[in-house]
Amino acid sequence: MMKNMLLMFLFVVFMGMSLNLSAHIANKEEYKKYSAYITNYLKNTVELCKVKKDGVFAHCESTGSGFQMPYAIALHNNYAYITNDNNSVTVCHIEQNAKLTRCVSTGTDLISPFGIAIYNNYAFISSYHNSVRVCRIFVDGSLKECRTEGSGFKNPFSIAQNNGYAYISNYNDTVPNNYPISFGKNSISSCKISPRGHLTDCQKNSGFRLPNGIAFSKGYAYVTNFLINEVRKCKVNLNGTLSGCASTGEGFHHPNGIAVHDGFAFVSNYYKNTVRSCKIADNAELVDCKTSESMNGFRNEVQYNGFKYTVNYYENTVDIFEIGKDNLSHKSKESVGGFQGPIGIAFYKDNAYVINNNNTIRSCKIRLEDGYLSACTLRPRENRTMGIALN
Repeated sequence: MMKNMLLMFLFVVFMGMSLNLSAHIANKEEYKKYSAYITNYLKNTVELCKVKKDGVFAHCESTGSGFQMPYAIALHNNYAYITNDNNSVTVCHIEQNAKLTRCVSTGTDLISPFGIAIYNNYAFISSYHNSVRVCRIFVDGSLKECRTEGSGFKNPFSIAQNNGYAYISNYNDTVPNNYPISFGKNSISSCKISPRGHLTDCQKNSGFRLPNGIAFSKGYAYVTNFLINEVRKCKVNLNGTLSGCASTGEGFHHPNGIAVHDGFAFVSNYYKNTVRSCKIADNAELVDCKTSESMNGFRNEVQYNGFKYTVNYYENTVDIFEIGKDNLSHKSKESVGGFQGPIGIAFYKDNAYVINNNNTIRSCKIRLEDGYLSACTLRPRENRTMGIALN
């Protein structure tokens, strides 16, 4: 199933990093007066982070409860709404200190909910089963009277709203046999939202490659192209369609969620478990991009004890380079069969921890004389950043 295949790739933690941001007061002057919420897919948490003056995230801690592999997050009034892998949406109350409390399940008949957007007291939830569910938001924050809206979707993933239009990314327009090299000639559907939350006049905008996240600022849409490590900037036309799309910003590594706030674009890097913060220039380009701290300490290339370790996703190996000897490399004895799509590595007390794209971690002993990894065992899964939002 395409959904599971893509999750093996890793979507922040931003999550898995899922990236979502909200405006709340921070105490110290070196921080912005708002906080960031990031869904952590593999850890089953939402991370609450402070935002520095330069847009970089810091001092993240878990908040809320009851999440099951959370994807996206959206904020409305004093409530946060989080989509989960177990066909549910969790709603949490946002306290004055920005923490999430009193989290409960809400909504009805939700199947494979991924993205969530809120407009005019309606929640729009993209379902991987070719539909969008629209639920009315009641005073207590609950989602009720859910119904299916729109047409022509092909495995919709993320969803966003802007100026009375809903934007839904389609993952399954075309799926070539030579996945993943040419996978993802995908589209984004733009649908008009009626006052009662109906989706009409849906049109498709083409030219995207696994568009995982969508955000808007001053007449432009910013779309994360997960497959080709880029963010595309598109002009938003009066009829809701997108045109003139071109790459902007730099330093993205399988970008997943995206949020725009306070003159910054915040992009979650799925494999790196980091957030990339870019300033939005007057010409709408993303510039001066900086990387926030890792959400769990994993990197895809790390130096340790005289060796450089590089995870090789496609060959299921960890390649080892002796530092100081030109391009001399050899592979771990445990690299064949032990790793399954490795995407990150971290070290602690002469042990290496390799995270795989099947949501597992292998703990390996390090042979000090030559850097080899051996005696690898399975460990509980850790983090993955997925969605991101700002309020």
